[in-house]
Amino acid sequence: MKKIKGILFDLEGALLAQDPGPAGPWRVAPGGLKVIRRLYDRGYRLGIVSRRSGEEVLGWLREEGLLQYFEAVQSFGAEGCRRACGQMGLELSECVRVTGDSDGEAGLGACILVTDQPESGADGAVCRLADLPDLPIFQ
Repeated sequence: MKKIKGILFDLEGALLAQDPGPAGPWRVAPGGLKVIRRLYDRGYRLGIVSRRSGEEVLGWLREEGLLQYFEAVQSFGAEGCRRACGQMGLELSECVRVTGDSDGEAGLGACILVTDQPESGADGAVCRLADLPDLPIFQ
């Protein structure tokens, strides 16, 4: 496995405290702001994949003062992951996806779950987003 250089956050499945639906406010998961800054400061390139439009996600990142941390915002799914990695100038194998489900994307370096129940098929799991930087893959 190549050295991990990029992290793709699944917006609805990992980065938001919960999916607020079409009208609800978007809130970063507890500890999420610290995680974003910590990983960014360690030199990881960050991206987001989402079921929402890129315009919505970019607007929210701008409002939250997080836009400077993210190099890519793409649609959810395998093609979105490929485009996000390309936008960050990285190969799929150099990136991990942080998500709330184990629907891994073929070719990515790893899939990390944020879940309260361990599931098979992932390369790592944390119960809280705040614990993400402590995983061995990021050491």
